[in-house]
Amino acid sequence: MAGKGSEKASLLQNERVRFIFCFLGVFVCYFYYGILQETITRGKYGEGDAREKFRYATTLVFIQCIINAAFAKCLIQFFERPKADHTRSWLYVACSLSYLGAMVSSNSALLYVNYPTQVCSAFPQCTSHLPPSCTTASPCVCGTVGHCAAPSYSPLSD
Repeated sequence: MAGKGSEKASLLQNERVRFIFCFLGVFVCYFYYGILQETITRGKYGEGDAREKFRYATTLVFIQCIINAAFAKCLIQFFERPKADHTRSWLYVACSLSYLGAMVSSNSALLYVNYPTQVCSAFPQCTSHLPPSCTTASPCVCGTVGHCAAPSYSPLSD
């Protein structure tokens, strides 16, 4: 006799439901991640006249990489079966270096450009047809919202 436990298990095993769940998880997490990143990099630190802008993009990326590696190790440890890895080592090195370069550049750019503008500038087709006055507070998704075209938008303003 099938109970509610097996019903839930089969629902998460459905590829469409799992895809939507993963899509929403990635979207929500990256959006929140962007807001947190912007809060850190655009904030002023210190007191009085000694207040200064964030200057430690490399350290921030290093901490993010350590946390990402620990999280990935935990997921692999608990959710993956051991299998042989036939990937060449140089591919891991190339992927890691390109990721580090992208993250350092991205975090450094947040000192000058807000997060939604930065994300959509990587996809010029997102904003080419949108007027610069679009400033909705919706998440930036190519082709669905227009706040990316407005350089003055910031979810942290006011």
